[in-house]
Amino acid sequence: MPRPSEIDDETPVEETPTTEGLLGLPPLAIRLAAFGVVFASLGVSWLGCGIYRGRLEQAIVRQVEAAGGHVIRDYQINIKENPLRFEPKLLAVAEPPWLDQLLGVPFQSRIVCAHAGFEGFQPTLVKQIARLRHLQQLGLWNTELDASALESIARMPALREIELHWPWLTPQELEFLGRSETIESIQLHNNCATDALVAEVVHFPGLKKIMVSGPRVTGRSIAPLAECPQLQSIELRDISGISPEELRPLIDLPDLKTLALKGCGVDANAYPVLAQLPALQSLTILGANYDTNLPAIAPPIHSLEEMRLRYEGSSP
Repeated sequence: MPRPSEIDDETPVEETPTTEGLLGLPPLAIRLAAFGVVFASLGVSWLGCGIYRGRLEQAIVRQVEAAGGHVIRDYQINIKENPLRFEPKLLAVAEPPWLDQLLGVPFQSRIVCAHAGFEGFQPTLVKQIARLRHLQQLGLWNTELDASALESIARMPALREIELHWPWLTPQELEFLGRSETIESIQLHNNCATDALVAEVVHFPGLKKIMVSGPRVTGRSIAPLAECPQLQSIELRDISGISPEELRPLIDLPDLKTLALKGCGVDANAYPVLAQLPALQSLTILGANYDTNLPAIAPPIHSLEEMRLRYEGSSP
C-alpha cells in the first residue's frame, strides 16, 4: 500500500490561469487601462453635460432677447460685496472663456444677471429663466407674475438680488418670494412700492439690502424694516415728508452701514436721530432723486464723526 507521501508526490496539481496568461498583459497594465476607460467616460459625460447645458441656456437667452430683455455672463461683470453691487466691466472688452470659443456654446461661462425690457416677460418665460442655476440678479419690468412664477423664483439656488419695476403684486404674492433662502437684496419701484409690500420684507430671512422708490410709499414703511436686524443697506427715494420720528426705528438695526435718503424731504432736524445709528458708515441725503443745482436743504456735514459729535445725545 503506497505511503501518503508517495500519493501526494504523484497527484497532478492544476495551475490557475493568471490574467497575464489570458490576455498577455501584466495585471498593472490592465488596471491602468481600466482606469483610463473610466476617466475617459467621465470626461465625455462631463463634456456632454456642459454642451447640453450651454445649448439649453442659449435657447433661454433667445427667448429673453426676443422679449426685449438681455442677460449678462460672469466674465462681463464684477460682483461686489457689502453692500451687494453688480458692476459691468467697462475698462476692457471681456472675451468669453477659451472653451466657449472652441465649442461654440457657453460651456465655461455662467449667466449671472437677467433683465426684462420695458415690455416685460410672461410667467412662462420667468419659469424658464428660473432654470438658470447660476443666476444671481433678476430685474423684472412690467412683468406679470403669478404664484407658480414666484415660487420658481424663490427656488433659484443662486439668486441674490431681485428688482421689481411695475409688476402688480399683492403682499401675499410677495410673500412667496420671502421663501427664498438666498435673496440678499430687493428693489421695489413705482406701483410695486407700497407700505403693505415693504412690510413683507420681514419674510426674507437673508435680506441685507433694500431700495424703495415710489410716491405710494410713506414714512410709515420704515418701521417694519427695523424687524430685519440683518439689514446692512437701505436706500429710500421719492418718499415725501419722512419725519425724524419715522426714522427712529432704524436705530434698532445693529448692522446698518449704508443709508441713502433721496427726495424724501429729510432736513437737519433728522440729524440727532441719524447720529444714533450704531454701525452707520455711509450717509447720503439729497433733496431730489436726480442731479440738481438747488441749494442744500440742510447744513453740510463733512463726515459722520462730525454729525455724531454735533448731534449725538441731543435727541431725547
